[in-house]
Amino acid sequence: MMADSSGRQELFGDDVRRAYSEIRRLWLFSVAPLVVTIVTFIALLASNSVDTSSQYILVLYEATRLLVPLQVAALVAPWNIGHIMKLCSYWVGYRASVSRYRNNGSSTISDEQGTITSHLFFASPMTALMALGHACKPTESSIRSLGLLRYFPGEPRGELGEYLTLTTSFLSVVAFSHILFVGLVTLLAALTSMQTHEIITHVQVPIQHFGRILPDTCLDTKGMSDGMYYSCGVEPVTNGFFLANSTESIRTVNNASSLNQVLYESQSQIALLAPKDLDGSLDYTARTLGVSTRCRPKGKECRLRLKSNTDTRVVHSCPPDESAGADSLAVHESWAGNVIVVPGGTPNPFNYWIWGVVDKTETDLPSDSEVIKLMGGAISILLDCTVNVYNVTYSVQNGTILSEKLMTSMADDAPAYVVADPLALNFAQNQLYERLRLAAVTSHNTSELASTMSVFVSEMAIAYLAGIFEPLQNEEESTRKAVQVTRLPLALACITIALGVILALQATCFFLIAMGLLRKDPNTVIERDRLTLEARVSGAVWRDPVERSGNFPKE
Repeated sequence: MMADSSGRQELFGDDVRRAYSEIRRLWLFSVAPLVVTIVTFIALLASNSVDTSSQYILVLYEATRLLVPLQVAALVAPWNIGHIMKLCSYWVGYRASVSRYRNNGSSTISDEQGTITSHLFFASPMTALMALGHACKPTESSIRSLGLLRYFPGEPRGELGEYLTLTTSFLSVVAFSHILFVGLVTLLAALTSMQTHEIITHVQVPIQHFGRILPDTCLDTKGMSDGMYYSCGVEPVTNGFFLANSTESIRTVNNASSLNQVLYESQSQIALLAPKDLDGSLDYTARTLGVSTRCRPKGKECRLRLKSNTDTRVVHSCPPDESAGADSLAVHESWAGNVIVVPGGTPNPFNYWIWGVVDKTETDLPSDSEVIKLMGGAISILLDCTVNVYNVTYSVQNGTILSEKLMTSMADDAPAYVVADPLALNFAQNQLYERLRLAAVTSHNTSELASTMSVFVSEMAIAYLAGIFEPLQNEEESTRKAVQVTRLPLALACITIALGVILALQATCFFLIAMGLLRKDPNTVIERDRLTLEARVSGAVWRDPVERSGNFPKE
């Protein structure tokens, strides 16, 4: 007898050790694939994410490769249903052991063993659906209490016992959570797309010199020639002046320079000097000089009119030295211009008068009260332009000036003189006159013409100074690079990851419960083994439970 008892104890110990090993294996198979794949996916997101500021997360990674870890997890997830339900079978075994102890050796689950076996040991998405369908069927008692249920298709089901109810519930929850995870991964893959994204990298110390500044010698000195003061923008010659470094200025005026160009910011109405061919891959902030002009017609105010007894000459009543510099203009003369600085005042702003005669044009302007019509369909126009010179700090992003980041302050007197001299000496006369002719043809009224000339005066005034500016280091600088990124819905990605973590925690909970129940009652493994299909088919004779008196009080 002693040998018999010792053998039984030894076999029982082997069963318990086998059960512990199986529980660990089931938990490992349930958790490890999920943890590895989800951690890999999170690591890919964290190391390659370039933007999470919106409802999407942008990842510098190919979409088909990025989602591989989650797709592997989705493939493994249905298998985990069976693993977790096998862990759940230890709970059923524990309840059967308690039942057998309290009922003098007979278990209350014997009549449900077949169904419980299929639920616990053959759990799958299909089993879950079948179990849910069976559980949703009305019972005979429910049909009697609610007559409408008799129209439910199929035969009524029997009353579910405690264990079948719980295993069906567990199976449904486990299966639903895993199927939901598979569905979320599939939906995430469907909503994931590739798009072009620009990565901006800020440079700690700017290296480019896109700013423009007048040299110190230009600001500190002012020469005199033949009793006339002049700035560094021009240089004196016999009986006149020429542009300083005129080659670069003329190239810039005609948009042929490889170094400079004139940009016009329409919102602030400022023309400024910038480097040629702005690279869209480089954003920067720099300082430069800017010119803003406001022109308005003065024909009515100055009583612009035909000279008496002729239709080939026009006159006006404004003092010449305070306006266009001349009191009459003939058809063949075509142009007069003059810079006016208020006596005793500062040169910033200064006024620049434009008076021109445009030959016969097909235009709506002759009917405008600010315009005088001459012989042969020619017209005369008188404009007064107020020119402001500014110190400008501007920002360029993707090759475009950002109007909201453009900052201006009035420049000192010296830069204003530098801007005024080329205009006063009529270096821009030809370009301005041709633009006046074009504006006369394309404008519907003098206000529109004045707006057009305002822009062009600003552009010409700054362009004629291009040769004397020096490069200035950028204040800020950043590179812009277009890359292909994967776009994932941020909320859906977070929900999918969270559900994957929950599935791992779910398996861990069943693992801890199974381990705890097996430690509490080693007979759990015997009762659990009675439920396996192998035991039911083989008809093997099972050992009696090992006595563990005092564990469960009999009722």
